[in-house]
Amino acid sequence: MQINGLIYKVKSLLASMRLSKPRIEDGSLTIKNVCIILINIGLGDAIMATSFIRFLKESGIEVDLIVAKKTIPLFSDNHDISNVISLGDTTACQKKYYDLVIDPYSHCSWYATYKYLKLLSLMKYKVLSGFDVNLGSKYNDNYIPGDKVIHITDYYKHVVNQFISDSCVLPSNYILPFSVVAQSSAESFIASLPDHTVKVAICPFASTPKRSFSDRQINETLALLSAREDISIVLLMEKSKLSSISLHDNSYFFDAPDFMSAAAVLCQCDFVVSVDTSFVHVANSGNKPALVFYSSVYNDGYNTDNLCGPNYPKAKQIIEKKGISLIPSQYIYDEVVHSLNNLKND
Repeated sequence: MQINGLIYKVKSLLASMRLSKPRIEDGSLTIKNVCIILINIGLGDAIMATSFIRFLKESGIEVDLIVAKKTIPLFSDNHDISNVISLGDTTACQKKYYDLVIDPYSHCSWYATYKYLKLLSLMKYKVLSGFDVNLGSKYNDNYIPGDKVIHITDYYKHVVNQFISDSCVLPSNYILPFSVVAQSSAESFIASLPDHTVKVAICPFASTPKRSFSDRQINETLALLSAREDISIVLLMEKSKLSSISLHDNSYFFDAPDFMSAAAVLCQCDFVVSVDTSFVHVANSGNKPALVFYSSVYNDGYNTDNLCGPNYPKAKQIIEKKGISLIPSQYIYDEVVHSLNNLKND
């Protein structure tokens, strides 16, 4: 183990000593309120919790979230949630006594484990549930699947079955409400495009080169698609990337001020092409037909092709284990055209 990992393992052990002892569950616990901890994760990970949150709300359970500052906008207009608590201001959650605290992501590393355990040591709760966590003896419930080919929502279903209901059917799509400003801006932008065209959102960049299209792939694919007068392509990406991309008569760039504004535009489009899993999960929330590209990144032994997969029938997932930039541009074009043809036939 590297020195930093060893340091955080020791810090985690010390933090765990301040945790409440796991309650012996006798079946008498009624869950009336829960707190879900969603820190040290990406935007897409947070979005994947929203169908679970909707289920809890519809079951009459009060839901609080503890999140990093960057993910607060995802939940600002979500009325399924009672309180969205920033990790930097956890005084509110320290005053409450939760029936159930849910920890889906501290398994990722000892650094994550420490951050979670430090927070948990300040909280009051009856039951603590985790997903394949380090120091599982401190948890009432530690979900360890039989194999690692699962989706994160399988953990949420486990929590429901374990503590709330014997039958769990989560909503088929994620829930991502937009502000009036973001929704209005998106509708105005889409209305400015040729009205006879199919609107295609392309999200070409992810957080790492392995998970992203190269500039060459994007430019070659846009050039191949430029002859199509029946589509309008909307590029959703950082403005700094635009200098290396050649736009054509049927391709446009939306200069989004923030993620939720870009997400609102995506949900106004008819079809989505994405390498960015955050936008994949946005497409899920809008039930949009999508062509998505994954590259077999592993998270603590779990292949994110499965763990963070699109998880809805209208998405086609293409996997290139060695990196998305190795996929030929002609293949990307052919898959887009095939999907567009299917869209017209539906």
